[in-house]
Amino acid sequence: NMRQLFSLGAMLDVLLLFSYVTAATADAAAYFSKLTNDTNWMTAQSSSFPRYAFMPSEGNPEDGAAVFWSVDNDRVHFALAVKALGWVGFGISEAGGMLGADMALYKTSNPSNLVDAYVIEGRSMPLTDDCQDWTLEGATSENGWLIVEMSRLLDTNDGQDRAIKHDADLWVPPTRIIAAWGDTDMVSYHGEKKARSSIRIFADHSNELTEMQALLKTLEEESDSHFDFLEDKFSIPAKETHYQNLCKTVNDFNIELPQGGGVITIIGAMPIITGETAEFIHHFIVYAQKDCTDESTLTRSMIYGWAP
Repeated sequence: NMRQLFSLGAMLDVLLLFSYVTAATADAAAYFSKLTNDTNWMTAQSSSFPRYAFMPSEGNPEDGAAVFWSVDNDRVHFALAVKALGWVGFGISEAGGMLGADMALYKTSNPSNLVDAYVIEGRSMPLTDDCQDWTLEGATSENGWLIVEMSRLLDTNDGQDRAIKHDADLWVPPTRIIAAWGDTDMVSYHGEKKARSSIRIFADHSNELTEMQALLKTLEEESDSHFDFLEDKFSIPAKETHYQNLCKTVNDFNIELPQGGGVITIIGAMPIITGETAEFIHHFIVYAQKDCTDESTLTRSMIYGWAP
């Protein structure tokens, strides 16, 4: 099931405005409250970072990382706060994982040093970058919290780094970030002490507005209306994998167009996944084609895809 929002225009065109969001299962407010109560850093330093987000741990919903950031001309500043005694790693990720990530590694055993590193294999240890572009701006260990402040150029022109692009517009992919931490003296396998998320470093919407809420707000402001594409009368077969195909034409939706409007331009889409069906849906793909005949499938174009 999905909802598509549209506007009226002179051309039949499709503009996909969908951004993947990692849902935070932990209570971010409670996490920031603990950080505020346990440390002086939140009162003394956090005001230097106007934007912040919570990165939930994948294995423990009560754990995670708090990331703060600001942009100053051609330089970006980050602060990362985790519950750890030994080390923390923070990275700009290529696709949400370690593979291809540009990392900054900090160890309490070497408190004046921040290592610029990169990852070429998903489950391998980060390698030290030939050019050290991350700068350590400060580090705090307080009541079991480890808070590291760091900065680097938005674009270091270093092949072992990832350039940070202007990501304010919702049709531009957000910046994917990852983090890992531990209590040992050396950087080692983190187990469940890891987190990942997507943030918009240049976005100006409030910190209380999530990525999905910002997307919905933009679509509601830009669209004239919407229609829902639903498969609500389908019984799931008792088999491990089943592919269900569904085709509908514009006439099936009974869309009421304003007077003088005859062309629909799809400007965005979002999934409609209910609690009862979420566990059964692996993915779905939406195509646009001339009609519902078999011949039209040969010339169809993919316009949307979703996976949890």
